[in-house]
Amino acid sequence: MVPLGKRIPIEELRGGMFVAGVYDQTDAIIYSASTLISDERQIDSLKRSGAVSVVIIPDEASLEESGQAVPHPGPSEESAPGESIIAYAQYRQELREGGEKIRHAQTTVRDAMEAIKMGRIFLSRNILTATEELVEEVIADPDLYFGLSQVKSLSEHAWSHSVNVAVLSAAFAHSLSYSPEKTRDIAIGGMLHDIGMMNLPQDLWLRRGNFTQAEVAAYQTHPSAGIGIIDGSRQKIPALARTIILQHHERWNGGGFPGRLSGIDVNETATICTLADTYDLLTTKTPYHRANLPQEAMATIFRQVDEGFPRMLVEQFTRLLGIYPVGSFVRLMSGEMGMVIRINRSHLLSPAVLMLFDRQGVRLAKPHVRDLSTEESVQAGQPLYKIDKSLDPSVFQINPSSIFGIAAG
Repeated sequence: MVPLGKRIPIEELRGGMFVAGVYDQTDAIIYSASTLISDERQIDSLKRSGAVSVVIIPDEASLEESGQAVPHPGPSEESAPGESIIAYAQYRQELREGGEKIRHAQTTVRDAMEAIKMGRIFLSRNILTATEELVEEVIADPDLYFGLSQVKSLSEHAWSHSVNVAVLSAAFAHSLSYSPEKTRDIAIGGMLHDIGMMNLPQDLWLRRGNFTQAEVAAYQTHPSAGIGIIDGSRQKIPALARTIILQHHERWNGGGFPGRLSGIDVNETATICTLADTYDLLTTKTPYHRANLPQEAMATIFRQVDEGFPRMLVEQFTRLLGIYPVGSFVRLMSGEMGMVIRINRSHLLSPAVLMLFDRQGVRLAKPHVRDLSTEESVQAGQPLYKIDKSLDPSVFQINPSSIFGIAAG
C-alpha cells in the first residue's frame, strides 16, 4: 500500500521527522513504516540504501516545521539499540494486512480449482481481479509477501502454492522492468499454472517425482490439460498467461515438456514462472520431501544454469531473493540469531533480521528488528552485526511458517 503523508526529497529529511515510506530512484518503495528519524546516521543509511525521497507523516512534519519539539520515544521492551527503520510493531501490522490479501487470493484460487474438479465453470474474472489486487501490493513491498509465502499448509498446498508462485513471479517480472500489464498477466499465469493438475491424483502433486512410467505420462499432460480446461470453459485468460500455463515445464536445453522447446523458443515469462515454481516447491515440506533451506533451494536452481534455465534469469532471480532470502535463519558475528525479513538489494550481505535469540542463545521474549546495513558496531576488528552463517532453523525449534504466521495472526 502507498503510505499517506507528505513526499519530500531525501536531502530535506531531518531528525525529528516521522517517516511513513521510503522510495528509490525508480520510484519503487523500499520501506513502508512509521519511524522516527532521531539522528543523521539513519539518514545516511537511507541514502546508502538508494533512497531518493521519503513520505513523512503530516502531523509530525508540521511539528518539525513549526519548530516545536517532537517527543523522542524512550527505550521499551519492544525496541533495541540500533533498531532499524523497520519497526517490529509496524512490521507485524503489515504482515496482518498482507495476510488478509494472501488469504483472499488463496480462497479465490481454491474456489476455481474445486469448480474444475467438480466439472463446473470457474470464474476467470474472480482470478483476474484477485491477482491484479495482489500484484499491486507485491510490487510495493515484495519482501513482505516473500515472508508471507513462508506460511505453508499441506492441506491447502494446491492453492497456497499457486498464490506463492504468483507472488514470486510478479516480483520477479517487476524487477526485470516488465510493464504493469505484463506483470499482472505473468502473475495470472503463475496463479493458474497448475490447473491442469486438477484431474490428476493429489499424490502426484506432492511427490513431484519418483513416478512410474504411467504416472510420468499422466503428469506431463497437465500443461496441455490446463489450456484445455480454459478453452473448454470459454474463459477469457490473457494470451501471455496461456503461454505460461503451457510452457512452465519447458527447459532451456530442450529437456522439458510438453513441446520439448529449447533456448529462446521458451518464452522468458514462462521461465520466470518456472523459477518461482521451482523455488516454492523446493522450500515446501511434503510427506515425501523435506523443505530445503532458502540457500539450498537457490543452490539447486543455480546448478541448472545453462541447462534448465538461462544464466541471466537465474542471476536476476538471485538478486531479487538475495544472498540470504527472506525466511533464512542466520547467526550474526555477535552470536545473536534471527530470521531475515527484508533484503537490502544494494548490500545483499546486510539484510534486515528479526532477532529471535540473544548472544547467549536464549530465546527473546520480545523480538526486535535489526537492519544490518545501519549497524556500525565493531568488535575485535570484525563487524559485530555481520552475518556469520546461515543455519537450519529446525535445530533451534524455529519454523519460518510459524514465525511469519504468528506475526500475521
